[in-house]
Amino acid sequence: TFKQVFDLAPWNTLNIGFLAVATRQAGDDESQGWASAVVRSNRTLGAAMYHAVAGHLDPMIEALEGAYERKDWDLLSISHFWFLDPYRAHPRFQALLKRMNLA
Repeated sequence: TFKQVFDLAPWNTLNIGFLAVATRQAGDDESQGWASAVVRSNRTLGAAMYHAVAGHLDPMIEALEGAYERKDWDLLSISHFWFLDPYRAHPRFQALLKRMNLA
């Protein structure tokens, strides 16, 4: 389903992120191709999603900060993303939430 959504709206990096997360969680080798697409669009919420699931703290925070700078409205939903749970107590994550008035 995410693949179909991506095919319809390839400009939406959130969809790319969901697809990368889903394929990585499923252990699908195809996730490497999607991961490449997400990383190319770095500094987006989609890239942050992938990096969070992959356990890459610094690139995840950098991607979230980039999404914030771009005023990505999807950031309003980050409190619902389970894959960010391990990072919620991190000081950089908390600082970003404060800047967005979500803390």
